[in-house]
Amino acid sequence: MHSILLALWLLYVTPASAAPVDDGQTAGARTWTLSQARSGVAVTPNDGTDLAIKPTRYLYNGNATACTIVLRMIDDGANSITLVSVQPGALLPLQVARVLSTSTTCTTILAFY
Repeated sequence: MHSILLALWLLYVTPASAAPVDDGQTAGARTWTLSQARSGVAVTPNDGTDLAIKPTRYLYNGNATACTIVLRMIDDGANSITLVSVQPGALLPLQVARVLSTSTTCTTILAFY
């Protein structure tokens, strides 16, 4: 009798199928919002190398003063964009492939994914 009750209880509490694998584009069965970052790393600007993980969800300026960030977006990697006067603590919702070292004056940049 106990084994039957246990089997019925397991059927009740066990989902019929596993949640879909998170591909970074859809939330699957997760309850978090897609716009929220789930990880972050420090960025070392480099003129010749893309970020190890791309695209970003956000870039963060951790400097104490306004500074400049030169970057390449994920869909237009051939053209550089210069963001001037990026304010301290600014969280920029950008999908970035590369942060260039030339002309970037921000020294504390974080990428959130």
